[in-house]
Amino acid sequence: MSTDAEVLQDVTRVFGGLPRPAKFTDHPGCSECEEHDETLQAHTIDSLTVNEIGGAGWNPITMCTPDAFRYWMPALARLALDPEDDTWGWSGELLIQSHLRRDGPRNDRWFACTPEERECIARFLEHVIDTRGEIIESYNMQHEVLDVFSIWSDSGH
Repeated sequence: MSTDAEVLQDVTRVFGGLPRPAKFTDHPGCSECEEHDETLQAHTIDSLTVNEIGGAGWNPITMCTPDAFRYWMPALARLALDPEDDTWGWSGELLIQSHLRRDGPRNDRWFACTPEERECIARFLEHVIDTRGEIIESYNMQHEVLDVFSIWSDSGH
């Protein structure tokens, strides 16, 4: 079984070289989206914290373009492997249920990823399943995480 550090190193190897998008959201006329973009513009992959991505009611990543999501994947993986936050809960819940599940199989983020990136996300999810069973169960997400693993295990070949 891989360690958290090894898994994060893998995610950073695969996603870490992507260019930083000039704009993270693409929803003209949406003032909340502009605010989300400003929030993300103020951070890097290393400085993003759970306080910036918040919860289901306030989450800049939800409004990100697929390429922006790919850019932020190392930070999202890091946050998902962190312990539960007293204010925001477990970041892995939102990553799995919202950002990776999205609109189901072959969603816009899945299509934006290369086969190597999809395989990396599947390895990351496998690690979460193997090492975070207790928190997955406490959030009653056993079926969701397996569903999302199935989505990202489809390499598209």
